[in-house]
Amino acid sequence: MTAHRAPATRRELALVLREAGGRLDDVGLAELQPRVDDYVRRLNSACAGERAVIALTQESAEDFFAVVLAAWLTDSVPLLCASLTDAPHGRLGAELSPTARVCRPAGSDAVVDGDSTAVLHMTSGSTGRPRIARRSCASVLNEAAGYRARLLLSPDDTVYVPIPLTHSYGWGVAFAALMAGARLDARRLVHARRAAARVEAASVVALTAPMADLLASTPTTPSAGPRIVMVGASRVSRDLDERFAVRFGVRLTRNYGCSETGPTFIGAAGLPENAVGTPMPGVAVLAPEPGAEGELRLLLDAPAEGFLGACDKPVTQWATGDLVRRGQDGVVTFLARLHSSARLNDRTVDLDGLCRAIRHVPGVVDVFPVVLARSASETEDLYAVVQGTGVNRSQVEQSRSAFPAGTGSVRLVYCDMLPTTVSGKVDRAHMIKIIDAEWPGR
Repeated sequence: MTAHRAPATRRELALVLREAGGRLDDVGLAELQPRVDDYVRRLNSACAGERAVIALTQESAEDFFAVVLAAWLTDSVPLLCASLTDAPHGRLGAELSPTARVCRPAGSDAVVDGDSTAVLHMTSGSTGRPRIARRSCASVLNEAAGYRARLLLSPDDTVYVPIPLTHSYGWGVAFAALMAGARLDARRLVHARRAAARVEAASVVALTAPMADLLASTPTTPSAGPRIVMVGASRVSRDLDERFAVRFGVRLTRNYGCSETGPTFIGAAGLPENAVGTPMPGVAVLAPEPGAEGELRLLLDAPAEGFLGACDKPVTQWATGDLVRRGQDGVVTFLARLHSSARLNDRTVDLDGLCRAIRHVPGVVDVFPVVLARSASETEDLYAVVQGTGVNRSQVEQSRSAFPAGTGSVRLVYCDMLPTTVSGKVDRAHMIKIIDAEWPGR
């Protein structure tokens, strides 16, 4: 593998991005300089020369990237959040704008003592408390170079990214578009018909499966359509792929990755259901071997830095926690999430064994374990949210005999479809509501 050269510091990364020639609609990043300078003055006043973490959410793409550039130019690190109230493990300080505040997360010294961390992403927190993943300058530049190579990005492209820029997937595609000198349209998906028109006007589009499903239902209009439509952060069904192709004239390209590493796989349009494709530039597969099944393990050109506040050392070998099948042609197909283990009332329980036992029941599509504390009690319970239409519940109950030790008291919850956010991640808050409805007064 050939490593892509990355700026060594955040300040260098800001200069490289600004000089790449990317545009936010018709506004070049260089034209944002007065706004960037204003944020630099506010940051310097608030932090008195100290490196800071900047909790940042999205209102407009222009303001979002102006704060990012200001943060890097002052040697600070943006922490991307769905909302400022979601900034975890810390307290908010000086306000830079309605969507940006200085943040003092616990363990922030693990970031501000180094030069390499470019951005902080929050994990989904589906099974527990969200964590803050650290992404280095090398990692985000590798990501941009990989997208540029696989999506054939050029300054002539218009790249439509309605995914929130605070999501690691939306961030990565948007940053790559700007680094390629392309025009970025980051307007959020509010009205389906207007968003469909933006899809038709773009050459490259990044969506989640729920977004693609919504857009596939809009009225068909005569249009040349985009060159590539990529779907990430969620599963692409055969039905969705076919309906989207009928509506927009292009099949869906797959995207696979995580908050800690950025994208690692892209799949060509028209792949079978659950296939995620082949590695991005800068990524190699360590396991499983071609023709085998097993946990997907990767070798990364740009090391993963781990999590904020942890004593993680950067690593180039990454265990994804996903069970996959690797074809002889190199195409990887996702099979199931390996949930490994969890702490339940100070005991370690085997979540993989639990999920395997439930998945063996006919009709079960997926199962998601969640550990929750009881109301007004320190006692914790393990819930298994079972996805599937028409699942025979008595058969799931009978499968209890196969549950691993320590999970016998698991509480079962059923739904036709696991709830997801607009970004395609499992929606923990909605999942807890489903649990509360089936287990009232828990």
